[in-house]
Amino acid sequence: MIARRWLAVGISVVAILALLSVPVAGEIFTRGEPDIDVYLPENEVSPGEVTTLELQLQNDGDLSAGTQREAVTTARSVTVEVRDSGPFELRTGTTPVGTIQDGMTVPAPVGITVPEDLEPGEYEIDVRVRYSYTQQIQADANFAQDRTARDTHTLTVKVLPDSQFEIVSVTGDVQPGSGGDATVEIRNVGSETAQQARATIVGGGGLVFDDGTAETFLGDLEPNESTTVDVDASLAPDATQSPKPVSATIQYRDGDGRDLEAPARNGSLAPIAAQEFDVRDLDSALSVGYGGEITATVVNEGPRTVSGATVALEADSPAVTLEEPRAPIGTLDPGESTTVRFDAGVASDIDPGLREVSFVVEYDDEAQDDLRSDRMKRVVAIEDRQFEVVDLADTLSVGYDGEITGTLVNDGPVPIEDGVLTIEPATESLFVEERRFALPHLEPGESAAFAFPTDVSGQADAGPRQVSFTVEYRSATDKRVQSETITRRVMVEPKRPEFALSSPDARVDAGGETTLEIEITNERPETLSNIDARLYAESPFDSTSDEAFVSTLESGESATLQFHLSADQGTMAKTYPVELDFQYDTERGDTVLSDTYQYPVEVIEPEDGDDGWETLLLVIGAVLVIAGIVGGVLLFRRR
Repeated sequence: MIARRWLAVGISVVAILALLSVPVAGEIFTRGEPDIDVYLPENEVSPGEVTTLELQLQNDGDLSAGTQREAVTTARSVTVEVRDSGPFELRTGTTPVGTIQDGMTVPAPVGITVPEDLEPGEYEIDVRVRYSYTQQIQADANFAQDRTARDTHTLTVKVLPDSQFEIVSVTGDVQPGSGGDATVEIRNVGSETAQQARATIVGGGGLVFDDGTAETFLGDLEPNESTTVDVDASLAPDATQSPKPVSATIQYRDGDGRDLEAPARNGSLAPIAAQEFDVRDLDSALSVGYGGEITATVVNEGPRTVSGATVALEADSPAVTLEEPRAPIGTLDPGESTTVRFDAGVASDIDPGLREVSFVVEYDDEAQDDLRSDRMKRVVAIEDRQFEVVDLADTLSVGYDGEITGTLVNDGPVPIEDGVLTIEPATESLFVEERRFALPHLEPGESAAFAFPTDVSGQADAGPRQVSFTVEYRSATDKRVQSETITRRVMVEPKRPEFALSSPDARVDAGGETTLEIEITNERPETLSNIDARLYAESPFDSTSDEAFVSTLESGESATLQFHLSADQGTMAKTYPVELDFQYDTERGDTVLSDTYQYPVEVIEPEDGDDGWETLLLVIGAVLVIAGIVGGVLLFRRR
């Protein structure tokens, strides 16, 4: 009985043990997990330093037998967060790290700022690490479940009793587009001597020291001691005049003989005003086909004296050419001005109007050579080249020499040098002996009278004729140019004699003779000289003195010519013509033979010579008769 009882008890124990060996649904068995440790190998900082703590995260995973390593020991989605930064100012928030496999070490940077007045010593910061991992679960069937974990680690940061530095000031005459000397004052504001200190100085915002970075030796600096260093500086041309950042990093040796580097200290440099120029009082006397002179006043509006300066003029239009585009001006002090002049030529086939030009000042200053100012754009006016022909007159008539006269006015903006006025008739009936008339120097608004001797063909018809005038002259660039054509009209009068003839008593008795007086009047619009008149007396006339001479006759003036003229005996009483011609000199020095003139001379009946004797005899006879009668009466009375 007892045996049976013990047998039952044994069976029950075995059953219980068997039941204990069977897994119960939902029971968890942990087979492994990550183990994250945090280290800070480089934990030394200096007061006033802005730095990054390079945390090191190492995963030493805890692995149970029979478990897959990668499934349970890998930390995923790892983040680092500083929960307590102690006396330091935290510059970063949560830092994502990513995945850390078992045995792996990864960095986690954390930015901090060390207060400048923080005493040397050791300070603690608390860092929380969050991550997730996979945990293996065994129940009715095997499966995995994700879990999260977070651990807090305390790290020690050591603040060294190092020297501290600051940039007291940065001064210099540096301006945009140029350079100069900059003076940087650096002070040791720490509590220890900085031995064999060196500074590395860099600029920003377009400010450059030396060739990019200036390195200079400071020497030993006691606490609160300062020193100044001079460095070459330059500023980009497009830089503004706002203060430019300056940073200095100090390398030195402390009292323990360690080589240390103080974090960068910041300052700023205020540039001086940019070197600027202005172009004022721009004046241009340019005309189409000629050009002229461009004058302007250049002012140094910058803070520095410039030397070796040259003003360059650039024409933005191909219509304008510059004989010499550069005008040296030498040295120009701040606020000083000077006048520059440029000779410019203008094409003859362009339209008048406005054209753009640019002034550039090339110069050296006390800090740099070969500098250029900004382009200063200005506008010049190109006027139409204008000439005007006024007071045009002519003395033209068919078959005679005449003259075309007038006045040329320079209506353009520039003087005329070596000008020639050219005339071109539009008909072959006008012949101009010399078609080019040399003009004197003509300032703007001045004028010059001209005259063109002109012959008119004897076969021409009276009436208007067209002539064209052009002006050729030398441009500002020493090129020969020609103006636009000026068209005018002249009038050719009908042919008319040179002289008008008149006589108060042009008559002669048949068989008698007389002195024939003929008055001639100069009908030409010019003075005639050496007038040689010839009388041609044909039957029934004859002349023993058929020439007459007048030295000079002005236009409209008259003179009387005398010729001997006789008429043949028995000539019938009536009017007969005599012929005359004239040879004379014109004002141009030409000797001209006129056409033949015919002038009427009246022949009258002479008083008969026999009738005179008969009358005389009758008178004598009458006297005798009367005398006889008177004598008879007296005799009769006596008786």
